[in-house]
Amino acid sequence: MTAPNYRASILPGQRVRAVLVWIVGATTLCRVVDPIVADYQHEVGQHTRRGSRLKRMMLSARWGWALVAALLLDALTRPYSAGERRALAHVWKHAAVGCGLMMVFVMSFTGVPLTTATRAIEFFVLLTPSQLAVAIPFGVLLGALAAQRSFLPSRRPVVAMSLASAVVVCCLVTVVYPRANQAWRVLLYESLAGSKGPSPTMGPSEMSFSELRQAEAATAATGVDARMQSRYRVERQRRLALTATCVVFGCVGMAFAGTWMARTFTRRLMLGAGAATAYYALSILGSRVATYPQTGWVAAVWLPPMAFSMLAMAAELLRRRAELRACVKDG
Repeated sequence: MTAPNYRASILPGQRVRAVLVWIVGATTLCRVVDPIVADYQHEVGQHTRRGSRLKRMMLSARWGWALVAALLLDALTRPYSAGERRALAHVWKHAAVGCGLMMVFVMSFTGVPLTTATRAIEFFVLLTPSQLAVAIPFGVLLGALAAQRSFLPSRRPVVAMSLASAVVVCCLVTVVYPRANQAWRVLLYESLAGSKGPSPTMGPSEMSFSELRQAEAATAATGVDARMQSRYRVERQRRLALTATCVVFGCVGMAFAGTWMARTFTRRLMLGAGAATAYYALSILGSRVATYPQTGWVAAVWLPPMAFSMLAMAAELLRRRAELRACVKDG
């Protein structure tokens, strides 16, 4: 007689709970996440006995939306403690320093025709949105690296900073950045030509989301230039990936905060500069490769966020394992 073959099963929602335990903290996990997970497991058990697969998929989608909405409401409505307010000010201070340093670094490589002082100011003002879209994620990374374990009572200030920065970058790349780029090109053309003339044709970087979608549809209808169609598609995905960079850099900073690599400001600055250089180099390379129609453009554009997200998860798991070993050794 053979022994019965039992297979271990994971309850619904446990994988999501395991990921959220190091993002939101134990207090928020017990107060917000666990009740929603328990309700989801109860409803899944009822639909498993009776119900179609479509109903279970709709239940999972509804549960995910309820979880995200509950976490956002908790983050917005729950008052900050005194320690969290101090930590928030500390994190934002380092983020502002990092953003300013990146702005100075990027602006130093930007050449503009300095005809008059007024025209030079106009050039720099029009370049500010595109430079801010690159500098803000670096500021998030430096601010998250400054969140020492002994000083930060929870991860909530870093999460709030990452989400707020993502909203600002999203507004920049979707609304301000394309118009400012086109105005900068017109101003540059007038400065070089010495007189007003026809406005230069808008490229993918100067188009809004709706204009990119319309241009992509028009190019696909003609079927003449497949590479130009890929450029329109890649530009839209590149802006979305740039928005996600704030959240990704926040996760990377939280994973490395408090380690020996982030104990001093110089180490944090070197670590942040190295990570940002590698990230933006991969992003530029992926955007160039993705313009070819034969390339998997989604994987090429979203490769840096996915790679750095896996790096953050691996670093967090290694840190937790080291802390567990230290507790076992001391205990």
